[in-house]
Formats: sequence, C-alpha cells, structure tokens
Amino acid sequence: MLARFSRFLGGGALLVAGAASSAWLSADVPDRSEAAQKAAVTAIADRAIAEMRRHYPEGAPTLVRRDAHAKAHGCARAKFTVAPDIAADLRIGSFAFPGREHRAWTRFSNGAFSPGDDTGLDGRGMALKILDVTPDGPAHDILMINHPVFFSSDAVDYRDFADAGALTGDLRGLFRYFVPGWNPFNWRWRQAFIAYRIASAPIASPLTTSYFSMAPFAFGPGQAMKYSARPCDGNPRPLDAERGPDFLRRALASGLAGHEACFDLMVQLRKGSMPVDDVTVEWPEEQSPFRRVGRVDLMRQSTDTPARDAFCEATAFNPWNAPQAHAPLGSMNAVRKAVYDSISAYRRQRNGVGAVDARSAWDGL
Repeated sequence: MLARFSRFLGGGALLVAGAASSAWLSADVPDRSEAAQKAAVTAIADRAIAEMRRHYPEGAPTLVRRDAHAKAHGCARAKFTVAPDIAADLRIGSFAFPGREHRAWTRFSNGAFSPGDDTGLDGRGMALKILDVTPDGPAHDILMINHPVFFSSDAVDYRDFADAGALTGDLRGLFRYFVPGWNPFNWRWRQAFIAYRIASAPIASPLTTSYFSMAPFAFGPGQAMKYSARPCDGNPRPLDAERGPDFLRRALASGLAGHEACFDLMVQLRKGSMPVDDVTVEWPEEQSPFRRVGRVDLMRQSTDTPARDAFCEATAFNPWNAPQAHAPLGSMNAVRKAVYDSISAYRRQRNGVGAVDARSAWDGL
C-alpha cells in the first residue's frame, strides 16, 4: 500500500519542480498554539472511538481489538534488571537502584489497525511492562516501534491524519493525508518518506529487531529522554526462511521455545535544541548517544498457548503508566493518553472483560 503511494510521490517530484516558480503557490501554516494542540487531542480521541464503533458495530459477536498494534505475535514473560554498572547520572526513577530485578512482560506486534499478513508493509512494535517499580504502584509501560521517529509531527498534524480517514489504514485516507489538495507545497513529502521507512523496514524475527519510543519522556526534573531496546548478540534467529502470514509469531514462539533472549534497554538524553514536540525529528546520536540503563531477559517459554493469547489480548499497555520521573512529554503523548484511555475502556466494555492483573499472570501463566 505505502509502496504504491511512494512511487506516486516519486513521480510527483516533476510537478513540484515545475510549480516552484509559481508565486501563487505557498504552504499553508497551521495553528500550532497550545490551545490548538489541546483541541486536536480531543478531536482525535473522538474520531478514534467513532472509527472503532464503525468497524465493530454494537451487537456484532466480534472481538474488539486495539485501534493500533491489533495483531500480537505473542506476549513473553521477562525480567528487567537495572544495569549493575549504570552511570550515576542515569540513576533516576525506575533505574535508581543498580542491579535491582523486576518481573516484566513484553508484547510484540504489528502496528496496523487490523490484523494482517506478516509479510505485508507494516510497523512492528515492542511493548514492555516493568512490574513492581514501586510497592503497590502502577507498572512502568514503555511502548516502542521499529523506527526512531513517527510520521506525524504533533497533535495538530495527527488530527489531519484522523480527519483524512487514515486511522484505519485506508488507502484513500492515507492519500488524502499525504496529498491534501492540488498545491504540492502542502504535500507531506517528508512524512510519507518516514511512513514508508517504518512500514518497509526488514524484519526476520521480533527478537532480532531494534525498537524506539519515538516520543520523549521525562528523565527527572527538567530533563527529557527517549527509549530504545536493542537485541542482544546471540538472540535466536528464525529456524527457517519461510515467510507465511504468521511468520513473526512462529519466529517468536520457536525462538523462545528452546532459547533465552534479551534486549538492552537504552535511554537517549535530550541536549541543546532537540525538539520535544516534533516527533518526526530524530535526535542525533552523535550529539547524544543511547546509553544502557538495564536489560530485559526473556526466559524459555511457550508464547503461543490459548491462555497466553487471551492474556496478551486483554492486557493494556499505556505510556502514561509510568513513574512521575518518566512522565510522557509533548502533544503526541497527550494524544496517546486520550486515545488509549478511551479505547481501552471501550474494548473492556465491548469484550466483557475486566482489567488484567499482570503480576498474578506472571506467576500463573
């Protein structure tokens, strides 16, 4: 889908070159004030719920899935250990105590609204839920995908994405978002390129892919950072080269059936003028490299049992489940709070399930 769209944009470069000399053409400048961002967050949440109700009509005996990352490859039990040699300036919040171990869960997924073929163009996600960060407190959820940046810059831009009817991945909606009219100076060339990079990134297994938070989070008072999870050397690779519709699920299950795996959890501290509210901009690693704060160890286990699948479907991951020291920052994270809270409540009500106790499940599944 995005590949066809990318070829169209490539051909459109000639049109832009010819139109550049026309004085009447100029890019529209949207209102990006704080009030506009807040209004956009509300509009996006309303649109997301409307799309869910349209795709999952009341009374239909259908499992209501997430609005994004609907297809899980599996949830794996894990342990998160704060790095014993963590640098003193990184000992903040969940990472304050060197060597401390926590129970954890991971969820690996495709990014699309509807479950699809693993061989198709799509983003890939890893969600991490660190348990027992504080006594009786909420878990610390960290959500990441397989690219350092997102294709929509902020809430105002993402509202245009929603208004175009693109939340469900509809091709016509995507086209309207990336090409909003005849004026090529309003076309979202850069965003289209980022979207294509996300969707076309090669992947052989969820266990051999790097993941990034894209959006920034607090790192104690007055600091911001981004997360990344990098696979350890020696993680199990797929046993065969067959790429069927569920090959990523098979790769995860077969990999952890006979082997352990791990990821290094990293943080990248914000420096200088690195933007907080434009998540299309990558923070240069030359200025601020990712630094290791801990390790996520996935033990040998079965990830493709009916009980594990049910847990994986019912469990919620939300970037706002975080200690105050790691509070989400920026308008795109504000969008996620509004949408995730609404969708999660809607799914629980429609599916007739309550909140899942991830701590009990860790011991029982």
